[in-house]
Amino acid sequence: MSRRYVVRVSGAILSALLLFILISDWPTGLLADFWLGHPILTNFLTSALFLLIGATFVERWLARQEDARYLVIEATAFGAVARCPLAIRRTLWFLLHAGNMRDDSDFGISEHERQTVREILARHNLAYVDESAVGRGEIETPSDVSRLKVLMQDPEWRNLAHVLVRRALHASRLVVGRWAQLLMTSRRSALALNDLSALLEDLRDIRDPLNTDHYPRGFSNEEGQVRFLEAWRRCFVNASVTYEDFALAARTLLADRWSTRLVQPADRVILQSSLSLHAESKSFVGRLYDREIGPTDVRALFDEV
Repeated sequence: MSRRYVVRVSGAILSALLLFILISDWPTGLLADFWLGHPILTNFLTSALFLLIGATFVERWLARQEDARYLVIEATAFGAVARCPLAIRRTLWFLLHAGNMRDDSDFGISEHERQTVREILARHNLAYVDESAVGRGEIETPSDVSRLKVLMQDPEWRNLAHVLVRRALHASRLVVGRWAQLLMTSRRSALALNDLSALLEDLRDIRDPLNTDHYPRGFSNEEGQVRFLEAWRRCFVNASVTYEDFALAARTLLADRWSTRLVQPADRVILQSSLSLHAESKSFVGRLYDREIGPTDVRALFDEV
C-alpha cells in the first residue's frame, strides 16, 4: 500500500467525519441537542478533526514533493542504463556496416578494431553505411541477412565480433549493477529492468555462436546460420526499441524514433503498429521480439541470397 494511497484515504475519511458533524448540527439538526449538551466533546472533536485534516494536507504536499524528487532520480537512472541498449545497437551496427562509431568510457571500440572491421568489409566488397545517415532518412537500411551471410563465414570477423559483443555484454552488466537498486522502486522501472535483462539474454545468444574456440569451423549447417541471423535481428531490434523507451523515460528529447528507419522493412511494419498502440498511453513499447515470436522474413531472405 503506497504512501499516497494512505494519505488520500485518510483525508477522505476525516473530511467525511467533519461533514457528518456539520450536517448533524445544521441544517438537519439531528444531533443539535447532543452537541449543545456536550460542548467540551464538541470542541474536542472539531479541533481534532481540523488538526488531522491539516496534517493530512501537509502530508499530501510532502508526498508530492517526494514523488517529484524520485522522478528526477528515476529519470537519471533511465538515462544511465539507456547507454546499454544504445551501445548494443551501435556495436551490432558497426560490425555489419562500419560507418562512424561513437563510444564512451564504458563502451568503447579501439581504432585498431575499427580499422579491422573496415578492412574486412572492404575485402568482401561491402560498403560502409553510416548509422546517422540512415537515421536521418538519407539512405535506406542495407539488408542485414545478405551481409551477415557473408561475414559469419569469415573467421577474422567472427573472432572480432565475439570480442566486441562480449565487451558490450560485460560493460552492460556493470552499468545495470550500478543502477539496478533505483530501478526496482516502481512498476514501470521494474518492467524496464526486466526488458534490459532480456536484452542481455539476446546478446548472449549472439556471443556464444561467435566463439571460435567452441565453434572453430563456423556454422555447420543452414539451420544454425538461420538461428544466428534471427538472434542477431532480434537483439538489434529490441536494443533499438529499448533505448528509445529508456531515453524518453529519462526525458531525453528525441527528434524522431530512429528505430523505425534502422530496422529492416518487415520489422518496421510491426514496430510502427506497436508504436501506434502505445501512442496514447505513452507507455513502453517494450520488446518487439522474444524467443517464441521472432522475425519471420529471415529464412526467406536467407534462401534468396
